[in-house]
Amino acid sequence: MNSKGKWPWIALAAALAVTGICGSGAVAGDNRDAAGNRILLAQADTGYLENVTFERMKGKERVVLAVSRQPMLVVENQGATDVLVKLENTFVPDSLRKPLVGGEASTNVLRVEPAAQQSGGKQWTYVTIALKERVPYSIRQEGGNILVDFNVLSLAVAGQAAVASSSAPTEAKAASVNGRQMTIDVQDADIKAVLRLLAEEGKVSIVSGDDVKGTVTLQMKKISWEQALDTILEIKGLGKRQAGNVITVMSLDKIKKDEADVQAREVLRRKAEDEKKKIEQALRAEQGGLRQVSIEARIVEATDDFQRKLGVQWGAGVSASVGAYPFGAMIGTNPSISGVTSLPGGIGLTNSNLAVNFPTAIAAPSIGLIIGGSQAVLDAQISALESTTNGKLISAPKVTTMENIKASIKQGEEIPYVTRDSQGNPSVNFKEAVLKLEVTPKITPEGKISMVIKASNDRPNYAQATLLAGNVPIFKSEIDSQVVVSDGGTIVIGGIQKNEDSTAVTGVPWLSKIPIIGWLFKSEDITRNRRQLLIFVTPSVIKGEPPLEKADLLKG
Repeated sequence: MNSKGKWPWIALAAALAVTGICGSGAVAGDNRDAAGNRILLAQADTGYLENVTFERMKGKERVVLAVSRQPMLVVENQGATDVLVKLENTFVPDSLRKPLVGGEASTNVLRVEPAAQQSGGKQWTYVTIALKERVPYSIRQEGGNILVDFNVLSLAVAGQAAVASSSAPTEAKAASVNGRQMTIDVQDADIKAVLRLLAEEGKVSIVSGDDVKGTVTLQMKKISWEQALDTILEIKGLGKRQAGNVITVMSLDKIKKDEADVQAREVLRRKAEDEKKKIEQALRAEQGGLRQVSIEARIVEATDDFQRKLGVQWGAGVSASVGAYPFGAMIGTNPSISGVTSLPGGIGLTNSNLAVNFPTAIAAPSIGLIIGGSQAVLDAQISALESTTNGKLISAPKVTTMENIKASIKQGEEIPYVTRDSQGNPSVNFKEAVLKLEVTPKITPEGKISMVIKASNDRPNYAQATLLAGNVPIFKSEIDSQVVVSDGGTIVIGGIQKNEDSTAVTGVPWLSKIPIIGWLFKSEDITRNRRQLLIFVTPSVIKGEPPLEKADLLKG
């Protein structure tokens, strides 16, 4: 190529380079969020990333993100070359959580790496597109696909301009992609013949249809077969798709038509699924209505109570004389000297004559000790109680209902309680203390049973009624859940465990803190209560009319 012919190529390369600087990161529909990031707005709904594919077209490389629903997009530039596409309310399957490469279909797109992120209480999919060089790109949504197009034409033209203006060794290095270079000089040659030549040179298979026709004139030196192919596709308005070692060349109109056909097939598939559901419901109605489900539950409540009480009571008296004057002393809570136990000197102790009086709060087994002599007496009593209670309450409600119809069963009692109006007049009302089970079953197409379950166990607490002016409080235990279980299978839908630990110590300040001796001046009350509630549910489809077969649905 002579020097006169070089200047149009150099001018074109400079124009494209300016376009890349100004247009890099351009997004169709230039909306921005508060941080200044460009955003594509779409229907915000929960979906998932279905697939990631790569395409090579005229002057551009495309990354196609197939999604089940159109999400909101946020596009950001990362580092010097990478592009980050954020998909709101979108999940990533495990099979796609890895670096993905497009092979020969992507020379500038090095890899695509999807990842799942949590941000602002929402599920996001972060798709990082690593590029070899920063180029202008655009992004748009077409049906269930998000198309990210990178303009690589500027790279090819810039490479050709660099080849034309540099020395021969540098030119050969820039023009070569896979180490093999070729020179092609044809005039009015059939395009399919030229494609066969490039296939032989690149050791690949190139397939073209009837829409690829015409002639081409080329004079290219020291260029790779890939660049030669891209140049031919560009000047003839063609595109390509590559799968492994097979390259399919077709017109751009056919590529767009194929993309539209894929979207149309997806619409038809979803429509067929909706029609299938309608047919299934209609056939069930013709067969005599919805099926019935038997729900059997086991509600187990286990209790484990432990109580230990320890107290002490004791008193003492002594008599003596100083010269001809006798006197006596008594340690106790009552100054009365009349009692059951007396000394010759007239000193006596009764049950109230106790220096330390810390009995247990409730009646408990006691050990007493009385020691007396001519001059002194000691009366002591130790009260100790230890109680352990284990219990298990099992309820087995059972109910039968139709599919999608809520069933309810309850058993218990109504507890009266007194309320007063603004004038202070009392009135009696009632509140329920019952074991209740509510279930709404649904049979899935796979034959399993989906259930919305609400179970509650309300018990009266008569022990605390005296604290509330005779009104009985209610212990409440409740579970709400939605589960799926096989026909006849058993599932545990929840467990409630309640632990109560209390320790009460009553004693004489300072004296009760003395090790060992301190037990003579205090009483202790330890209580531990354990309660656990488990609910087992076993649903079964009542076998009446035969279930619908898939073949019957398809025939309908």
